[in-house]
Amino acid sequence: MLSRNKQQNQITVIESSFTIQQDVSSVFRIIIQSPESKVSLVRFPFDFIEFHQKISFYYPKCKLSFPSLRHCREKRLLKLFHRKTNAEKIKKYLERCFQHSAISHSSLLRDFTRVQRDEDVLLSTQPTYMTLIPAMHPKPVGDKPVPDTTRSSQATIDDFSLIRVLGKGCIGKVLLVRSKRDHRLYALKAIQKQWVLRQKELVHTRAERDILVCLRNQPFLVQLHQVFQTSSSLFLLLDYHSGGDLATQLSLTTTFTPTRTRFYAAEIVQGLSALHGHGIIYRDLKPENVLIGRDGHIVLTDFGLSKLFKEDETPLTHTFCGTAEYLAPEILLGEAYGFVVDFWSLGTLIYEMLYGIVSNQVWL
Repeated sequence: MLSRNKQQNQITVIESSFTIQQDVSSVFRIIIQSPESKVSLVRFPFDFIEFHQKISFYYPKCKLSFPSLRHCREKRLLKLFHRKTNAEKIKKYLERCFQHSAISHSSLLRDFTRVQRDEDVLLSTQPTYMTLIPAMHPKPVGDKPVPDTTRSSQATIDDFSLIRVLGKGCIGKVLLVRSKRDHRLYALKAIQKQWVLRQKELVHTRAERDILVCLRNQPFLVQLHQVFQTSSSLFLLLDYHSGGDLATQLSLTTTFTPTRTRFYAAEIVQGLSALHGHGIIYRDLKPENVLIGRDGHIVLTDFGLSKLFKEDETPLTHTFCGTAEYLAPEILLGEAYGFVVDFWSLGTLIYEMLYGIVSNQVWL
């Protein structure tokens, strides 16, 4: 149970957005920490409206007002007029609830700030530690056979209903589909076989599939559910993340607050650590490849440029690849490089989240 002492509760609110049928809506990740517990909650604007209506009904003499929240499309204007963000307003509102003599001890607030949804998590208050740089001999993937993900379920393209195209590229398309079996939404990556053979990208395509298979159940990496094919295309069935990507979020707000930036950066580090721990260099960290779920958490996606080292390999390579703005100096200079190039890309991305431009643009 959370302590109601106003001096002991620390509240962090991070706003992101998700899209349903072309309508952009806000979602708030709320972290409330006390000496006894730490809870991470997902709440939507309508949750707060319903909560405040209950407060007004049961505490009619309470002068606590609910802030006016701005639509996602209006958030670009906030920085021009130096107005408070939705996250700042929600944080202030919750702080006032915890400080109120009656509401702070009410079952309404206690129920609202407890774990309710699947996305809500009761976190440990014990300190945790993680290693940013992997060991020189990471856990090898080697030449382990890739499990056949199609034989048991016999998935075909006819098992899915096409909703819309999420993105296009030279390699193919990413489609939003709904499964006719479990009625869930998925992102279906369709890769043209003709392009793979013409561009001699068979090795990279297989590497992406192998990486997705061996890194299943990693919380900060996109999840692969099925692999199947037709005569013309290869298909990877992936989780759909309705919050879009960091590039979309940055286009709405230009920059992020330091709190939101730290939140995303910490989860990106966790994703990179999972990759590096399995002997994989990402090599394509950029806003477009960081997806956001409706719960506000991120996952890394698109491992087509990633390098997977075998057990007996030294984790160094010379291949020139990646996105220009996020390339480490070693890659640009044609020198041997290892896992640390991903952290250069991360530093560039952090700068972009804070200042709205890529750091290389300052001196290029």
